[in-house]
Amino acid sequence: MLAGALSSLVYMLGDRWLIGAGQHVLTEEALQISIGARTHGSIPLDAIAACERIDEPLAAWLRRRGIERRNAVKVSPLDKPNTVLILKPGSRVRLYHLGVERTGLSCIFLYLDRPQALQSRI
Repeated sequence: MLAGALSSLVYMLGDRWLIGAGQHVLTEEALQISIGARTHGSIPLDAIAACERIDEPLAAWLRRRGIERRNAVKVSPLDKPNTVLILKPGSRVRLYHLGVERTGLSCIFLYLDRPQALQSRI
């Protein structure tokens, strides 16, 4: 039990350190996602159908759009997501989230410091 508690503590502290060291990066071709050990991957800009600001609970937004929760991923660990990326149908976006490769996504919820920068690029 002690070993389990210690390993959980080490993982949590390591994850917090990695979150502080990582950031999202917008390049000419893609949005590079990096949130500690939780989530990483690349989202090609041509795979994004729309980028919207949100200020409502995720469940309500998904229900209003008719999107199943399994086709969405929240990649914002500490902050409330303020942006949703709506992906084009059939996009080949692959994210690694909590150690599992996620494909077949319809939307990605995340926190961006400057969502207008991404919106102007799409």
